Amino acid sequence: MTVTHSIAKNVAMQYASRIIGTAFGLITLSILTRYLGAEGYGQFTVATSYLQFIGTLVDFGLTITAIQMLSEPAADQGKILGNLIAMRLITAAIVFSAAIAVAFALPWGSTTHLAIAIGSFSFIFLSIHQIFVGLFQKSLRMEFPAISEVVGRAVLMGAVILVAFFHGNLIEVMIGMSLANLAMVALSLAFAKKIRPYAMRLDADVIRQIFRRSWPIAISIMFNLVYLRGDVIVMKIVGRPEAEIGWYGAAYKPLDVITVIPIIFMGLVLPLFVSAWSTMDHAKVHRIIQRAIDAVGILAWPTLAGGVVLATPLMLFISGPKFAPSGPLLALLVVAAFMVFYGSLFGHLIVGIGRQRTMTWFYATDAAISLALYFIFIPRYGATAAALITIFSEAVIAIATTAIVLKVAKIRPSLKVTGKALLASVIMGAVVYITPAPHVLLKIMIGVIVYGVLLIALRAVTKEELKKLTNRAA
Repeated sequence: MTVTHSIAKNVAMQYASRIIGTAFGLITLSILTRYLGAEGYGQFTVATSYLQFIGTLVDFGLTITAIQMLSEPAADQGKILGNLIAMRLITAAIVFSAAIAVAFALPWGSTTHLAIAIGSFSFIFLSIHQIFVGLFQKSLRMEFPAISEVVGRAVLMGAVILVAFFHGNLIEVMIGMSLANLAMVALSLAFAKKIRPYAMRLDADVIRQIFRRSWPIAISIMFNLVYLRGDVIVMKIVGRPEAEIGWYGAAYKPLDVITVIPIIFMGLVLPLFVSAWSTMDHAKVHRIIQRAIDAVGILAWPTLAGGVVLATPLMLFISGPKFAPSGPLLALLVVAAFMVFYGSLFGHLIVGIGRQRTMTWFYATDAAISLALYFIFIPRYGATAAALITIFSEAVIAIATTAIVLKVAKIRPSLKVTGKALLASVIMGAVVYITPAPHVLLKIMIGVIVYGVLLIALRAVTKEELKKLTNRAA
């Protein structure tokens, strides 16, 4: 099996699991929003946004560092993995304990306080799972996290159904989240043992090496957090209604699903890129960058066109008429998701070329500007301002990472495939908009078919390439 086929197989498997997981996630979101209502879902959004903020701090760049270190020639994978997991457990315990103490000092109410305390276990389990994903990506064994994540989503969906059926509350929802992520990390732990036996350990030399590589990423992530998760927290601080926070949080959930797509793809590409870059194989480096740009373009443009056209009917379908205000917010956030596609593409390549420190200044400047804009505009314009500022901040990072990678790698990529994807997406969006389909899911199916046919007709994706990807003997 060739490397190309292995990547295609792993991407297909991840997308298949993502489709299943997304179905479970949308059912969960639909039940939660309808059961909790806008205000109750607003409380849930505040608690989970706060925990996501802390959880990203806990990451400390270790997930991307894991992929980078495990991908290098002659790497002692068992030793590296054992140290990474030990570091993750220690940092998670310290940071989440401090975060819970801070949360209890904020005037957010006892329900939100308790939800944060219980939900912290969910995010600790998730942070451990992310380390294993680095090993799975490097080994091109993405069926393992695919199974783990689908099981986790299924457990969460089951828990939410039980909470709604027995008229439970937000606290019981957070317990269900923790159980779901516990199931996920338990499966990942078992799968990881099959690939690379390891034991948790703390070796001073390895820890220093991990820290040296991860801290620039960690600082960038900390600044990144300000504009990615700071909006909901600022909305809560300035006293925006919990119902509005709920509408914004509901609109953000599809965005979370969408932005995982480029991360999955680039997580598989990064090990190959690191290998090519470390051996200074310029032809291979340029080939990988070009193919990554083509692939992301094929994925990003239809997401933008379809997401803007179908935002409101999609939110009405998922959460009902009480969440109609989420539709226009989702349309704006889809534009931000489009920026994330390219930010993720070149952000991963930044790590591959070792220019994390350069990006720190961009993240810091972007965070400072975004935070100021949040406090200036959110008190008056609320969630709409938060969505527009998110677009701005993601665009800044996408442009900065793109410029640095293209300059350092000395490549002027072709935009031929991207242009064809853009044309196909515009036509697809127009067709979906004017088609009088009775249901949004039918419109999505029509859009997928039209876009696929147009890609082949425009030769953005050729039949020969499709045949090569599916040919094990290629």
